[in-house]
Amino acid sequence: MTTESNSKYTVVIAPSKDKLLDEVNSLIEAGWTPQGGLSIEYPANAVLPMYGQALVKGLGTGAG
Repeated sequence: MTTESNSKYTVVIAPSKDKLLDEVNSLIEAGWTPQGGLSIEYPANAVLPMYGQALVKGLGTGAG
């Protein structure tokens, strides 16, 4: 598989599922694609979990 030189990768972290959904949906509308599954982390000394999602943009398909 090849990738274009302008490929990008980002991770969105949010303090709630709803905030994560808002941010991820905005990035999807801007051309980003979720990569992998949702991550839920319970940080030490935290009452609530943190939610994360990786996204990619500009990946080539490798098909020619």
